[in-house]
Amino acid sequence: MADGSEHAVELDAEGQVDRAEGAVGNADAGPSNAEAAGNNDVGSYDEGDGVPPPPPPAPQGSKKKWLLLAAAGLVVALALGLGLGLGLTQNNQSGDEEGALGANRGSGPGAVGAEDAPTYAPTGETPVPTWDDDYGGVPASEATTTAGTSAATTTEAATAGATTAGATEPPPTEAADQSWPEPTEIYDAIIVGAGWAGIKAAETLVDAGITNILVLEANNYVGGRSKSYNSNDGSHNNPDFVGDASNMPYDLGSEWLYNTGSDQEDALEGAGYLDALLDNPKDTAVPMEKGYAFYIERPDGTTTPLEEGGEWIDEVWGGFLDFRDNRYDLLEGLSYAGAIDQYVDRWNWDDDESQQFLNLMETAIEVELSGDSSEIDVQDLELFPPGYEMRTHYVSVPGVGFGNMAAAYARPLEEYIRLNAKVAEIDSSAGDDPTIRYEENGAKKAVRAKTVLITASVGALKAGVIDFIPALPQWKQEGIQNMGFGVVNKCSMSWNDDAARVWPEDKYWFYLITAEDETSSEWTQFLNPSQFKEKPFLTAFIGGDDARAWESKSDDEIFERVFSNLRSMFPDITEPDDYVITRWGQEDTIRGAYSHPMPGRSHSDVARVLARRVGRMYFAGEGTDTGGGWGTTMGAWNTGEDTAEEMVQRINNL
Repeated sequence: MADGSEHAVELDAEGQVDRAEGAVGNADAGPSNAEAAGNNDVGSYDEGDGVPPPPPPAPQGSKKKWLLLAAAGLVVALALGLGLGLGLTQNNQSGDEEGALGANRGSGPGAVGAEDAPTYAPTGETPVPTWDDDYGGVPASEATTTAGTSAATTTEAATAGATTAGATEPPPTEAADQSWPEPTEIYDAIIVGAGWAGIKAAETLVDAGITNILVLEANNYVGGRSKSYNSNDGSHNNPDFVGDASNMPYDLGSEWLYNTGSDQEDALEGAGYLDALLDNPKDTAVPMEKGYAFYIERPDGTTTPLEEGGEWIDEVWGGFLDFRDNRYDLLEGLSYAGAIDQYVDRWNWDDDESQQFLNLMETAIEVELSGDSSEIDVQDLELFPPGYEMRTHYVSVPGVGFGNMAAAYARPLEEYIRLNAKVAEIDSSAGDDPTIRYEENGAKKAVRAKTVLITASVGALKAGVIDFIPALPQWKQEGIQNMGFGVVNKCSMSWNDDAARVWPEDKYWFYLITAEDETSSEWTQFLNPSQFKEKPFLTAFIGGDDARAWESKSDDEIFERVFSNLRSMFPDITEPDDYVITRWGQEDTIRGAYSHPMPGRSHSDVARVLARRVGRMYFAGEGTDTGGGWGTTMGAWNTGEDTAEEMVQRINNL
């Protein structure tokens, strides 16, 4: 790919650009870096960063979000569509084959010019902001009186936050490393990450005539958490395999695309990428009682099909949903795990098999939403209501692949994209155009930008993968920590001989109900996409804390457990000819799968905090989506487009 330098504006020897070229110079914006690092109330960001937005309010009965996804694992891959990455292993290769980077999350309310920057009262007093509401600023009436006010949480919510993946506070930001070179180029926009949010943002900017842009992608491919491993040559995210039916992709992240007429679906269909899918069934997310097969391990060591699975869904899981709805307000602030415990205690259950079925449903939730069931708000979502189904495209078929589609869609933008370019620091301490420091193929580089779009995952932001100078305002840091972000992993297996298919062909999902609590959530959920793959194929899923714990195990240990569970259900099954294992939690620049609602916190309110710009830094990605698209490539696409449109307005006003 081209390095993008032809789009850069050269700076003079002092690192300044002539005002005639549209740059904003503001030498007086903010205190020293040391002051900024120690006081987030008075930072050096040039617009509106130091005035905290209103924190998420205390739960008020919490709005129901009817996320009616019936296939446990639908949103898994869907949301994974954002692009999981590191730890891909094939057969017995090591788990660190390559670091898959390119996170896709962020945010992005509008920006204002330097002249509209808020004014501040002395430290400790109420900030008095001035905002241009046309750019999405925080009206003075909404400003809080104390920077960094925490969102109201319950005891359980606080506990959940403490155990969320990567939920430790980012390390204090230090002054810029003097070994970095001085920036010699300035761009209208720098985009951090070339997943779906970054790709769509870049396209939106270019379509608006803003071509002086640069996309910095830390990985060696575009697509982020949409990542296709191609059976033909072992490549990842190869645009040439879109339309090549000889190649079967293993989609390590997203696998499903909503068939709902979204802008993303329309664009991909218009490009012809979905042609191979149009004759396929679009009902892989069928009701559990129709599209799922349950198997149960008996006390005598045998495993048998649970023929009355539909009744168990209606009576056991449906009974819990009734309990949840009838005591909705009383469950405020509780997780799914906490509410299920109350349900079991209330009815004094002593039926071990029913309790193990509930354990299985908790596992389905963890795979669906990536978080541990103890960290997912029971009020915010209703999962797996009996009888619900949803139409989706399963895109991991020969000649397609979600990651391959991402690479194909981004191909017209390749002149703006630099691969293997990992952003280390974003420095706004000078008060004008931020400096972005990154390593490209091991070489340290620095550029400046009038605007920066950060599409890093919530997991990466939690872990402090990017150093912000000065540190992000306290309200922003708290928003990051208040967003759930979990892990989902896969073990995908294929067989070359069609006779190896010894499982029911008419079921999309298989669940194993184990006899022990400690094994009920460990690789017990299986997707059967064989009819779409045109060969025997199964994918085992694991989510939540168990997914993270199993990442420390070897490939052999993981496969042994996966295959043992398969053999328990299907005694005649033979070992696969090929398999691929993911470890998304070990991905350095992603640290997991996707966002989810935390107990006692309004997910949409937290997403708004994540989406709020900080000075000239904008944020986009599924974790910032407030319209129901969190955890999906659709959410990443939408926020990338919307935020880029705000950046266009900002850039044109400079």
